[in-house]
This record gives sequence, C-alpha cells and structure tokens, in this order.
Amino acid sequence: MKRYLTFTFVSLVILSVFFVASCNRVEKTAELKAKEFLDAFFKIDYNAAALLCTEELAQELTASLKSIESLDVGVREMVIKQTSEVKTQIKSVDTDSKKDTVIVTYRVILPSFPNGIENTLSLSKIDKEWKVVELGR
Repeated sequence: MKRYLTFTFVSLVILSVFFVASCNRVEKTAELKAKEFLDAFFKIDYNAAALLCTEELAQELTASLKSIESLDVGVREMVIKQTSEVKTQIKSVDTDSKKDTVIVTYRVILPSFPNGIENTLSLSKIDKEWKVVELGR
C-alpha cells in the first residue's frame, strides 16, 4: 500500500511538472507569434502579417494596404515614417479564456506618447499553428 501511495504521489508531481512546462511553452509560442505579427503590422508589411493571421483578417489587411497605397506619395511616406517609429511590448498572455485561444495584451509605444497605449489581440490554434484572429476587443 505504501508503494502504491508513493507511486501515485510521484506520478502526480511528474504530471504537474509536465502541465506547467506545457503552459509555459504555449505562452511563449503565442507571445512570439504575436510579436512577429505586431512587428510586421506596424511596419505596414501587411503581406508578412497576413501569413500570421486568419484568412478573414488577412483580407482586411490587404484592403488596408490598398488604402495606404492609394494615398498621395507625401502622405503615404509620412504614414510609413510614423508607423515605423512605433514600438510594441507584450504585457501578458492569458491562456485561461478558451482552449486553443489566448489573449495577448500589448502596449503600443509612440515617440510622442512614451507611456504607451494598451491593446489586445487574440490568437487561436488553427491546424497546429497560432494565428491572429482578432485585433482589439
């Protein structure tokens, strides 16, 4: 009986360690995908950002890119310059909302607004890959 209890206890400890490690891996992978998306998004590299999100969001990004490309050259260059100065910082990754979905809270830091503005994006696991499904809430 004592061996059984020891085995059970050790098994629970091992499972707990694997569970915690798995959660950390999910958070880290989602955080990296979110950062990669945000970097491309604020560099107005919507083609690269589109590869990191769902098809629906990719279509919205393509429409936005067409809008930016239709601007006068001077205005377009100003928009690109201002967005290239934007920095992002991941604040938190919430894995508790739904299975295979995380909410990433990030801060957008502008040169003229160093305290930044907090926003969120949602990622879901689609075909074993994290994809951005929604910007903001």
